[in-house]
Amino acid sequence: MLAPVLGILGWLLMPEPVPAYPWPVKPFDGEHAINGTLGEFRNRDPLHCGVDIDALTGTEVYSIDTDPVDSISGAGSMNENVRIGRFRYLHVLHSKGLLAGQQVTALDAPIGTVNSANHLHLEESTIRGAVS
Repeated sequence: MLAPVLGILGWLLMPEPVPAYPWPVKPFDGEHAINGTLGEFRNRDPLHCGVDIDALTGTEVYSIDTDPVDSISGAGSMNENVRIGRFRYLHVLHSKGLLAGQQVTALDAPIGTVNSANHLHLEESTIRGAVS
């Protein structure tokens, strides 16, 4: 009698599975160093709103979702970024020919390269085009 109750209790307490995404830099299924985490305290920004993935300047960045490009902004600044669906790729010099509204396929072709920040800041939002 106790086993079924414990089984139901375990099922109720089990968290929802978290979706797994490929990395937006090669190797897509390999290991990458992280130098900033979601929610991390920062002096100038109260909480870090993304994940910083170590990547050298010039590293190719790929969309991890199939969606149209929502926006490309910050050209020429340290905060160059590309927003595609729920994701924003910050510190990215966008690829020549990449345009807002253009459909991109996950991991198909680079959307840009890491700028001189030497890391890729990746944000995800549950609302299309919004920042988490």
